[in-house]
This record gives sequence, C-alpha cells and structure tokens, in this order.
Amino acid sequence: MAETITLADLKSAFSTYIGTNQKDILRLLTQPTVSETFMTTVASQDLVYRAAKALIDDLVQGFQKAWTPKGTAKFTPISIVQRRHKIDLAFYPDEIMDSWLGFLGDEATDRKAWPISKYIIEQLILPKVLENRELKLVGRGAYASPVDGTAQAVGLSMDGFLTILTAKKAAGTSLINFITLSVLTEANIFDQVELFAKSISEIYINLSMNIYISRAWYAAYHRKRRDLHGQDTNYTGAKDLIEGTNLILVPLPSMAASNIIFATPKENFIRLMNRNNGASNITVESVDRQIKVFADWYESVGFGIEEAVFASVPIITGSPYQDQDPPDAPVVGTHIAAATQIIWKWQDVEGATGYKWGTINNNANATDMETAITHTETGLTADTVYTRYAWAYNVYGNSIALTMTQSTAHAT
Repeated sequence: MAETITLADLKSAFSTYIGTNQKDILRLLTQPTVSETFMTTVASQDLVYRAAKALIDDLVQGFQKAWTPKGTAKFTPISIVQRRHKIDLAFYPDEIMDSWLGFLGDEATDRKAWPISKYIIEQLILPKVLENRELKLVGRGAYASPVDGTAQAVGLSMDGFLTILTAKKAAGTSLINFITLSVLTEANIFDQVELFAKSISEIYINLSMNIYISRAWYAAYHRKRRDLHGQDTNYTGAKDLIEGTNLILVPLPSMAASNIIFATPKENFIRLMNRNNGASNITVESVDRQIKVFADWYESVGFGIEEAVFASVPIITGSPYQDQDPPDAPVVGTHIAAATQIIWKWQDVEGATGYKWGTINNNANATDMETAITHTETGLTADTVYTRYAWAYNVYGNSIALTMTQSTAHAT
C-alpha cells in the first residue's frame, strides 16, 4: 500500500519547521540570484529610492587664501521603486509523497535530516522562486499593476535592468552613455565588444568594472577570440579581461536572448531591499484538504546614477526582445524516397544560422546540419513509414520541432 500523510500531520510539520527556521527560510527566499551577486545590495525604507552619492569633479587646485570652491557634484539619480512580490502555493499532501520518497532514496539520506516540510520548501519552492527571479524578473521583468483577484504572470512584479535600459534608450532624454554598435553577429562579436570597451570614458575604463553580456554572446566572443588569436603564444581560453583595460566580460543568465551590452561599477548596479520588510513573511495554512504556503518580500533592481552607466541597446520596434528570439520552425520540403533511403528536405528559415535533424523529438541529441537544409538517411526498410524531426537555430536557441513523415518506396 502506498505511503500517505494526513493533512493534519503535514500542517503540524510545516508549522514546527517554519517556526524554528523562519529566519533561514526568509534568507534563502531572498538570497541574491546569479545576476544579483554582481550588484550592491541597498536596504532602504523609502518607497522610491534615489542614489545620494555624486560623481565629484576635479578638486585639487593651487593654494590661495581666498575661498574658491571648485568641485561640483554631477549626477542624475535614477528612481528605483520598491516592489513587493509574493508566492501563493497550494497542493494536496499525497501529491508530494512520491517525489519526497524518491528524493530520500536518491540522496541516500533519512527522514530526520529531510522531513517532508523541509523538502517542500528547500527542494521544491525555493529553487523555483530563485529561477523565476533570475530568468524572468531581475533582467526581463516589466512591471504591471496586479489585477484584483487574478494571479499575475511571472515577470510582471518589477522592472528588470534590461527593461530599464531599453526604456531609457527609447525615451531619448537619459544621460546614460549609450554606445552605438553594429548588429551583433558571430563574425563581428569580438570586435564589437572591444569597440564597446574603447567607448567607455577613460575615467571608468581604468576601474575594475564588468561588461555584462548574454551567455550566448559571451560564448560567441570566446569562439571568435580563439579563431583570431588561438595561435598566439600567450593565448589562454579562459581570459575574460578585455585587452588594454581593467574591464572583465561577464555573462549573466538574466540576459538570455538579449543583444544588450552594458557596464557600470558594482556600486552603481543596485539590488534594492526593504530595510523593514526585506522578506516579511512566510506562513502555512490547511484549507479544503490542501496545504497552502504564502510568502512575500520586497525586491527591486536598477542603477544609481545615469552618468555611470554605459550601454549598447539595439533600437527595436515593439517588444524589446522581439528580434532576439529563436527562429521559427522550418517548413517541410519535398522529400525524395527510395526503397532504402530518404532524402529529407526542409525550407530555409529567416534568422536561422543553422539546422538540426533527428530521429527522435529531442534536439539535444540531434545531428547539427550547419546550414544544410537536406539530410540523406540510408539503411532503411522498404515500404515503411518513417518520422523524423528538424529544427532551426540561432544564437538565441532552437526552434520548435518540424515533424516530417515519409514512406520508403517499394522494393524492386
């Protein structure tokens, strides 16, 4: 008989676990994401935070008795609005039992070390919250006011830094240092990153500062660097330092599928938490034979001072990411069938840099066809129906699969 757990038992276990570990749970709930580790955390009780530290002009001058002030503070603070987030999770106790028991077996641990309450919070809830924050909020978030009584889609509870940069560029009045680059390609990515670095003010280029980029363009940069300089005697594949500067190239998961490149001192890259209610609450209730977990916290990201931000933001019509998506799926072509082989064909796709072909619907195991739009499969059986798959891809990812079906010819 399958093992079960009662609602009362699970409610009791949760209450005990949260009651004794609430501080640690809240800390884990709001721990910095990968991207936020490159930011400076600021705790403020203000509903709208504005940087107070200025960039100071030159101060030193020749001595004279008269008071001749010289330094002037120049800065344009960017407002960062405190945003509140929450999770509302409901589940039936028995739905969790199998996964919990499987986890105990896989980890070769016992129930005392991992009670089901700890497992649900630390293995199911918190990792998903961290993933949502990193991939859908920190970079790409686009704030929209919640609709009363309606669960809001992930990604709408705050503005991410990519959204902020895009909006500032579109406004046309920002003092952010926008740098114009060519449309990024595999062929020019190395030169464009170096051009971006050279375009940063000398005041900042001598600082230890990161240049942030998507993981896909980071990989493309290193491939091109290898192709250009791989034969150099001092070449090292792991080098992220831009030549002649103190600037380091850093990929951020939150920038996936983005053509934006930006740099700013860590002190100016802000992760804003509420001083009073950074992670304000986590509770559990039992209602209608379900366990319900509630949690809420404050968190926002942004930049402190406009003049200390350097960014290349492509001008895009409509959605700021509409030209940065994986390509559409290929359209099926006219296959050529013989008794023991099929020449599979599909049509070229705009925006694709290559194609994959596979015998199962899993592009991870598919054959990379590079730019070819045909594939010859041999060793087949006559009078047999075969199903195969094709994908288009570019630097932003793979398309959905094209399903192709074709029969082999009669044996002669």
